[in-house]
Formats: sequence, structure tokens, C-alpha cells
Amino acid sequence: MRTVKRSQRVLLTEYLPMATTLKLELHLPDHLLEFVNSKVGAEGLYPNATAFVQDLIEAKQQEETEFAELDFSEMPEETDEEIIEGILESVKDIREGRYFTSTGDFKKDMEKAESLWGKDF
Repeated sequence: MRTVKRSQRVLLTEYLPMATTLKLELHLPDHLLEFVNSKVGAEGLYPNATAFVQDLIEAKQQEETEFAELDFSEMPEETDEEIIEGILESVKDIREGRYFTSTGDFKKDMEKAESLWGKDF
């Protein structure tokens, strides 16, 4: 597997179900091209840029599907005062050092918060 050079265009060809072909030509800035190169080839997780982009698209599709399936009908309505109170509590937590960088995974973040501050954080 060859690595794409900075000055080259990334040309992706993916064969989709029902024999449909989608060709994408991406013009990436250097920092994004370096990121792609770090993910593909012998040193990366993907055999080529096409597999990497396909995985990104599938992950985004899954994320949108999961979001569409969420049921917000049982969420309680909050008053403006309750919202403001929650914001002020969050500011207080930040000032007192009760925060951490999110992993991007809500469940893991909640587990970490519980381990740091207990179930009733």
C-alpha cells in the first residue's frame, strides 16, 4: 500500500451494493492528509483511504440512525429558571475543578463521572 503524498489528490473509488460506483476526489489540506496517511497502510488500521472513508460514512450513518430512534417524548420540560440554575451549577463545578475532557462516549463519560464524584454527582 502506498502512502499518498501531500501534493497529490486523494482519489477514492468504492463499490457499493447493487454495482453502483461512487468516485470521490478530495482535496485535503496537509494536516488532514497526514491524518489519513496515519490511518492507512501497513502502519494504520485501514488497508487504504477508501476503507477509511467508508468506515467514517458508516459510523456517521449509524450515529444518525441511533439519534433518529431516540424517544424524547418522556423528557421533562424545564422552566427557564431551572435551565438557568443548571447552567449556574455547571459554572460552579468548573470553577471548583469538577470537570474532565469528554471521551465522546456518553456512557463512558458517565461512568468516569461516577467514579470521580459518586452516583449523585
